[in-house]
Amino acid sequence: MKLKFSYIYLFLLPIFFWECSPGKRTFNNKDGSSIGTLLIFPNYSNIKVIEIGDKQVRSESFSQDAENEIRGQLIKYIPSTVKTKYLECNDKLGEEIVNSNIHLIRAVKGSSFPSKVNAPKFLLNILDSLGENYGLFIFQSGFTRTLENLKKQYFKRKTIEIASLGIYDTEPNSSYSIMIGVIVDKKRGKVSMYKELYWRNRNPNEEVVIRSQVRDIILSYFQTSN
Repeated sequence: MKLKFSYIYLFLLPIFFWECSPGKRTFNNKDGSSIGTLLIFPNYSNIKVIEIGDKQVRSESFSQDAENEIRGQLIKYIPSTVKTKYLECNDKLGEEIVNSNIHLIRAVKGSSFPSKVNAPKFLLNILDSLGENYGLFIFQSGFTRTLENLKKQYFKRKTIEIASLGIYDTEPNSSYSIMIGVIVDKKRGKVSMYKELYWRNRNPNEEVVIRSQVRDIILSYFQTSN
């Protein structure tokens, strides 16, 4: 399913500055019981690309490729003892689900006690209506340059470095991938897991990048003792 978003960008803006923030969050907040089934919400990737000049533009193809790769990697690392169910829905409902999860991410990020943050009722109602206790959401924010743009930026940087005797720092923006995994616990109405991962200097929709980040998110939860 390909989601077409309009107003979602308003909610994403604060997230893109997290790469400069020292306050990364990672925690498990399990209730002591084992997860038998897991509802997988539609994941969302926002990969921006610089093609001309310095203007970043969301790449629909890069983002869609990353979303497909995330979904493909999830099934590889979720334990076989856990029954997974992908939530298939129309674009409107998918957009509301993504927005609700992003609101939750922002709340966790800004809280002094993130494990006590309440999950949005909208997400809890969806879990309840489907008879599920846990829901997983994966969010990715990424940035890269086209090869042609990177060549031009490199040449520009070298020219300025020579003219300024290396004093002027002109290091171009590097590629990166920020991935965040959230598991919502319906019974307690809280976040059962939250994990942020940062990977720089690699294309954000590369298989090795997505595989590594998805693996770390899943295993950090399911291989951690209750």
